[in-house]
Amino acid sequence: MEFLTREKIATINAIYLSHADRDHIGGLAQLLASKVVRIEEVYLNTDSMKKSASWNDLLFEIDAADNKKELRFTPSLTSDNGRRFKDGRIVLEVLGPSKYLAARGPGSTDQDDRAIDTNSVSAVIRIVQDKDHILLLAADIDEVGLDDLL
Repeated sequence: MEFLTREKIATINAIYLSHADRDHIGGLAQLLASKVVRIEEVYLNTDSMKKSASWNDLLFEIDAADNKKELRFTPSLTSDNGRRFKDGRIVLEVLGPSKYLAARGPGSTDQDDRAIDTNSVSAVIRIVQDKDHILLLAADIDEVGLDDLL
């Protein structure tokens, strides 16, 4: 929040949460509560196996903000035939997980009977600027998620 305040950032177009682990969601609840910045959209994948209070509280707060029309909440961050989000010269492409893997979800198994956990459904995002692939964000993807991606 110090950085956002110092840089006079008043709006965040979208937040993409790769998966439900605390080290990937920790700051968002405080950011929402602070009202320092307006957040327009939040994208994430569901995780019914995540029993932490921080995950539950975050989902509750995001849903409440969505109901008040303060932001848009989309509990689906999956590859979708080249799902892309564009902002000027920057394109964000969601490469994984597949809809299949996300729908199976943590706590279940894949086609090969391997356990799917939170890291299996980590969102994999590629950033493209002017048609150049400049960054790949793979979060904490595991072997199941990587096989799904490939």
